[in-house]
Order: sequence, then C-alpha cells, then structure tokens
Amino acid sequence: MTDEVDLFGNPIPPERMYWIDPDTQIAASALRHADHEIQSKVLQTWFFARYEDPSENTPYVGSEGGYQYIHGGPFDAREELENEFSGIISDDQIEEVVEQIERSGSEWAPKVWEYDADLFDAITHSTQHYQEFTESLESTRLLIDQNVPPFERQHLFRLLYVNAIIALETYLCDTFIANVCANEGSLRKFVETDRHFSKKTMLVGDLFKRSAGIEDEVREYLFDLLWHRITDASRMFLEVLNVRFPDDITFLNDAIRVRHSIVHHGGKKDGKVREIRKEDVVRVSQAVGDAVSYIERQMHPEGVQPPEGADEHSPF
Repeated sequence: MTDEVDLFGNPIPPERMYWIDPDTQIAASALRHADHEIQSKVLQTWFFARYEDPSENTPYVGSEGGYQYIHGGPFDAREELENEFSGIISDDQIEEVVEQIERSGSEWAPKVWEYDADLFDAITHSTQHYQEFTESLESTRLLIDQNVPPFERQHLFRLLYVNAIIALETYLCDTFIANVCANEGSLRKFVETDRHFSKKTMLVGDLFKRSAGIEDEVREYLFDLLWHRITDASRMFLEVLNVRFPDDITFLNDAIRVRHSIVHHGGKKDGKVREIRKEDVVRVSQAVGDAVSYIERQMHPEGVQPPEGADEHSPF
C-alpha cells in the first residue's frame, strides 16, 4: 500500500500499470520513456483486451443494415487509444499503431464484460438509489467550501465536477436496472422494445435456453451501457418506464463533455487547461440534482425530499 495521501488524508492509488505481454507489466511513468517496440506492444495489448472484430460476437442483421452493436459501439481505435494514452505516448506512435490495427478493420465492438452477480443483486433489491444520489451531492456541497490553497483548490473542483456526473450516471444505471430486472412486466417490455437489444438474433433451437437465461443477458447488456449518453438513457426510461427526462438537457450534455475532457485530457481544451471554478461545480451539481429530482418525482411522487439543510430544489 502506498504511503502517499491526498489533501484529505486518503491513500493515493498506486500508479496505473499496463501489460506488455501476459507476464510483464509496466508503470505509466516508465511507459512514457519506453522504447518504440514496448510502447507498440502495450497499445496493441490494451486495445485487443477490450475490443474485438464485430464478427466475433456481434449479431448481424442484413435487413437492419448490418452489425447490431447491442453492447455499444462501433468504437474507433484512434479515439479509444488517444483517450487512454494521450500524454503518455506520443501522437505519432499512437497513429502508427492505429494504422496497424485498422488493417484488420475500422469499426470495433467491445468485448463483453462479465457482470458481478452479487453487485447486480444488490442494485436490484436496493430502494435507496435517490438517497445515495442526494448524499453524494451533499458531500460535494460540504467539500466545495473547504479552505485549501489555490492549486489544490483547482484540483478539488475538477474532482467534484467529475463526481457530479458520476453521481448522475450511477443513479440512472442503478434505478433503471432495479425497476426493469426486478419486474417481469418491465423486463419483457425492455426485451421487446429496446431498439438494440430486441434485434438480437436467435436460432429456434435455442428458444427455451435463451428464454431461461434472458435475465442474465439483460443484466450484461445494462451493466455494459454508457449511462452518460443522456439521449440514449432518456429514450430507455421513456420507452420502458414511461418516465421523461427534462425537456432541455443541453447543459447536461455540455457538462458531460467537460467531464470527458477532465478525465481523459487533464482538463485541456485546444491545448489550454480549462479552469473549473466553484460556480461551475455548483451549476453542474444543481443541474444533475434538478434532472434526478424531475425523474424521481415521476417514479415516486410522494418520496422525493430535498437533502437536510437544503432548499426545495437543490443541496446548493
């Protein structure tokens, strides 16, 4: 365990490690100065551990235009490698590996993540998703007023900004799973109406086997979704649960792009570091709080209460 701690006294996680081959790892700091061959191996190992040719496991429906990317995608090798390795490996080196990868194809499907059954059961049977969300925003409210030096304050504001989006994603994911997979009617409606899942192909001989395991298939599918894709999430909530998102989600979409920039590019935009101010954190927290309250009032009209010490609309 590392002896280093952050400004709140929490242990700093160990440095990211990458696989060179099945037996050898390298730290991100060492990878930055590694030779051409090692960097190339790491890039390819990382990519092919996560993505595969859609012909492997992605259903193909000619009448619907080809591959049906039911687990997300198609993914672009350049975008995924840049998101992970920008700032560690040079753009030229990434581009060289992308060219090698794209000799086999330009569109990639994710390798299906095996979900944690215990985690799924905990989500399915929990009724505290909204409470957990409001507690997360309350923690943000408390932390944002901490008296820290300017440099650390900017770091803190970035973390809190990202956390607000994560709180939204977690609420959407957990709430949808709990309301779909714990209810036979909702589960059937999802299977029959979701524009991606409903297009999965099936052999007649697999009818009973697939029917018995349909809940497991839905579990894998839902856990693998990217819940920060608000347009897709809003469609699913409306079509399956008859629950609407706020009419205007423009700011949320913009905030999600800022979150992406912070997480994957150190907050840089057009080569310049984006400054996150206290009012930015307040605004994004207010926006996700309003959106979740709007959803929750439709699902549990009598159960939506503002966090302790907050006004009617927000903990801020």
